[in-house]
Amino acid sequence: MFERYTDRARRVIFFSRCEASQFGVDYMEPEHLLLALLREDPALRAHFVRKQIRRGEIRRRIETRTPPRALNNSISIEFSAGLKNVLLRASEEARGLEQNRIDSGHLVLALLHDAGSFPGSLLREFGVQYERYREIVRNTEEPVDRARITFVRRDQESALEEDAIPPSADALAPIIGRLRHILVTAAAYLHTDSESHELGRLARKPWMRKQALGHLVNLAATHHYWFTRALVEPKLTALIPVDESCIEEQHFEEFSWRQLVDLWFLSNRLLIHLLTKFPESKLQVQCRIGVTESMTFIELVETYVDSVEDLTAQVLSLL
Repeated sequence: MFERYTDRARRVIFFSRCEASQFGVDYMEPEHLLLALLREDPALRAHFVRKQIRRGEIRRRIETRTPPRALNNSISIEFSAGLKNVLLRASEEARGLEQNRIDSGHLVLALLHDAGSFPGSLLREFGVQYERYREIVRNTEEPVDRARITFVRRDQESALEEDAIPPSADALAPIIGRLRHILVTAAAYLHTDSESHELGRLARKPWMRKQALGHLVNLAATHHYWFTRALVEPKLTALIPVDESCIEEQHFEEFSWRQLVDLWFLSNRLLIHLLTKFPESKLQVQCRIGVTESMTFIELVETYVDSVEDLTAQVLSLL
């Protein structure tokens, strides 16, 4: 379905799923697509900066209309009928402009085209007009995607299939599935030929992309140690949380991008393997990390997956 999508448009779909998960819903809606576009589409971001409009206002309006529920940890978040129509319209917009690839701008046009949709009305309210935006998209040079690595290589793909065995504790299944989904989905956007992007700085962390990926490896290693202790001990107490203060001292920039990506993948594969061995009786083990309040083991796992998803999204937003 997404063969004609540019890397940027594929990232929009990825972030739409993240938004739907944060809203605690079972379907990705056009509203979630709009929030992802505000993050990824350069012309849309420039419009909001030029008009001195906070993009958070769009989020506030959407949340007022559809208040977020409990976080949805399922990987089975589907496209709603409304979003499917938007994606079909985006294809028609690209075809109408005689452009081969579907980029984020075509997705914006698809939202604007539906006069009755809430996202389209929000965009128009904030000054984004269909005809003018269509000219912007028409005159935008088609982005050239950088060559991708085959991140989930055949051996790794087989490994993921092996890891897909049902866990001993049924309650862990959706969380493990969500972690596996993050690995496989994010893999499509991690490139070998990305020297210029490796130096990009994250929006909410003082790190370059390689440092952020190194921290993801640190997170996996630390949580593997904690998870193992929780498996064999009656309770888990860790005096020090994952240290974020010494990222520079670890010199992750000396590794190749491919090495860090593979290390991150394999570290999480090892975590998934360990999680499948946890019995139901261990899910309520009390875990206290640093000065935070005590939580159950299953809550600790959920917190880890949340952290991985958030930091991975920040890394991807720079691609």
